[in-house]
Amino acid sequence: TSNNLKRFIKLTKDKNYTEIIYFLLPENDFIDNKNDLKLNKGLKKKDKMLKENYKKSFKEIMILYGSSYFYSYNLLRTIKFFIYEGSDYYQDNSFQYKNKKVINKILDNVFEVLSTEEKEKTLIIIPSRGDMTYQKNNTEKNYKQLYWYNEVYKRSKDNNVKLIDLMDFTNLDIQYKYFLNCDPHWNKYGNEFAAKIYLENIK
Repeated sequence: TSNNLKRFIKLTKDKNYTEIIYFLLPENDFIDNKNDLKLNKGLKKKDKMLKENYKKSFKEIMILYGSSYFYSYNLLRTIKFFIYEGSDYYQDNSFQYKNKKVINKILDNVFEVLSTEEKEKTLIIIPSRGDMTYQKNNTEKNYKQLYWYNEVYKRSKDNNVKLIDLMDFTNLDIQYKYFLNCDPHWNKYGNEFAAKIYLENIK
C-alpha cells in the first residue's frame, strides 16, 4: 500500500481522471506491511551494528542483506499458501488479521489515495482462496466484527467511498472455480465474476 500511494502521488494525483478503483487484498497487503515493519526494524539494527563495528555472524548477514536486496516475501507467501491453506494459518492472517498498528498503517495509505475529493471512488475487498476456505469451515468467526473491517467500513463512509466486499457475493461451496489450478491467482471466471459484481454495484 505504501508503494501504491507513492505511485499515485507521482503518476496520477494531478492528472485528469474521474474515478478511482482501489483493490484491497488483505492476504497480501497485511503481510507485506507487517514484513515491511520487520524489515525496517532489521535495517535499523544493521545500521546500529555497523556503527558499533559489530562483527556479524553469517546468518545475520544473510537475513539483513538478503531481506534488503531480494524480494523473497512472495515466495514465502506462496509456500505458506500451499502448506497452510484453510488451516490455522488463517486464524491471524488475511481476513482474520488483528494487528491494529499494521492495519492502521495500511489504511492510512489506502485512504490517503481515497480521500481525493470530487471523484467517484470504489474500494473492492478481494478474498483469497484460503480466505474463502477458512470462512466456509469457520462460519462462527465473522471477520466483519474485527477491527480492520470496521475501520474500512468507517473510513469508506467518511470519505464517500463505495465499499464492495467480494466475499459477500462468492459461492463458498465452489471456491475452487474462481482460481487457477497452478497458483492462488484468480482465473478468467474469477476475474469476470469480480467485474460483474463491480458493474452491478455502481449502477
